[in-house]
Amino acid sequence: MIPFRSFRSATVLTLAVLAAAPVSAHAADTWVERSDRNAQVLLDVMARQSPEGAGQLGVPGLDEEILDLKPGFVERGREEIRKARETLKQRLASETDPKVKQDLEILIQTTDDQLEGSALNEKYNLPYFDIPAGVFQGLRTLLDDQVEASRRPAALVRLRKYTGMEPGYTPVTVLAEQFIRSRMDKPGLMGPFKDEVERDLQNDATYLAGLEELFKKYNISGYEEPYAKLKEQAAAYEQFVRKEILPRTRTDFRQPAEVYAYNLRTLGVDMPVEELVSRAEVSFKEIQNEMQALAPLVAKQHGLSMTDYRDVLRELKKNQVTGEAILPLYQQRIKDMEEIIRREHIVSLPDRPMKVRLASEAESAAVPAPNMRPPRLIGNKG
Repeated sequence: MIPFRSFRSATVLTLAVLAAAPVSAHAADTWVERSDRNAQVLLDVMARQSPEGAGQLGVPGLDEEILDLKPGFVERGREEIRKARETLKQRLASETDPKVKQDLEILIQTTDDQLEGSALNEKYNLPYFDIPAGVFQGLRTLLDDQVEASRRPAALVRLRKYTGMEPGYTPVTVLAEQFIRSRMDKPGLMGPFKDEVERDLQNDATYLAGLEELFKKYNISGYEEPYAKLKEQAAAYEQFVRKEILPRTRTDFRQPAEVYAYNLRTLGVDMPVEELVSRAEVSFKEIQNEMQALAPLVAKQHGLSMTDYRDVLRELKKNQVTGEAILPLYQQRIKDMEEIIRREHIVSLPDRPMKVRLASEAESAAVPAPNMRPPRLIGNKG
């Protein structure tokens, strides 16, 4: 399949995977288990195309595998999805249980969406990969407190494969550059968004430093040589991006209508774009009016003289929580919310404090907002 804009988001078939859980071939033939086996068809495709993402979800046996960027990976990916779709269609034709049929229809629609997205990417977009971010995320999925200690050494094998030090492997930076160059002469392709590429370039050193911290934290010996290789390769790839990609970036973030409609539909929005735009404009105006009505009250509460909501927001943003004050603030807010939840009997809570910590600089670069790191979806035993 055509890759997404960024290496870090190159997993596929996510919607299908969310319903999936591997089952034993000897399990009782309930409708849930049959649906699970159907979902496994797409899990297997994901495992081959993006083992880092599949492994993070809980698919076993993939800890040493890496994303396929070898020549022909686009065509291989599409062919695998087509074969999976045919298998699912055959099962749908003979299925009688309405619940299983519904799940099969969802899975088939997912394959159709993936193939359409691949074609649209090829039609409109110049490929671009944020390799340092992708490598960091691929190794971060193994070097984590939630991962069993016995699995973490596989990160070294994965690193050696990323850098081409394992037999049969080429550095991912080289593969990415080769693939991008193979598309650069095609007229009419849109480059990536300029601000995003510039931010990626600024974060490269942060990702590399974060990787070394992780290998040291989990005492993974032998990482030094491939890590040094990675730094060299990342530097060369950065120069390629600066020289060849950055001049072709765009400042207009708008997407072609066909791509925009596709993205909305795959996120669950089936409303015609024109109607959606019309409703959004009305809703935006309503929110503006509400914020303008509240702005004088908020300004008075904070001793501010301005009353326009834009000015009030701009002034409030100057008061930032930084450094050592961040974690205690979150801990206190969590405690306050938990007290309300228990008092109002909203949901039950574990008899332990919520785990919260400050992200590393590399983690913050990868996900620049407070976020949750959930345990594996498949085979989660708490």
